[in-house]
Amino acid sequence: MIWNLEKDSYLRTFWILKLVQDDEEQTIAKKGDTIMSMMDKAKMAQKALKLQKELKRMKIEAEAGDGDVKVTAGLAISQSSMNVEIQAIWINPDIADDVDRLESLLISAINQANKELMGEATTKMQEIAGSMNIPGM
Repeated sequence: MIWNLEKDSYLRTFWILKLVQDDEEQTIAKKGDTIMSMMDKAKMAQKALKLQKELKRMKIEAEAGDGDVKVTAGLAISQSSMNVEIQAIWINPDIADDVDRLESLLISAINQANKELMGEATTKMQEIAGSMNIPGM
């Protein structure tokens, strides 16, 4: 049997309705994807904000020379950057006269604080990024 869509109004109506229904289903699916995408973005933004707060609270204390120099550092975070910020330095008064040793110990403690702080920050960022399924992370 050959169907003639031009002559059979019932069949023509059926196919038009079918095409409209398929189009509506695709539109609904796209809207659903958009809503899910928006929800995913909101979750990611919430995780990023939580991470930023955690990173701002992080503090590291590093020492050099068997505790003769201690450095406390944290992170300064802005919209476009993240920097290590030295918050405190303690120097044993007994070594204050030895400038060369003091310089060396200060550099060592600051570098250690920087390394530890950035290592922890990187680990936390990778944990969050991993849960977001970002390619390459």
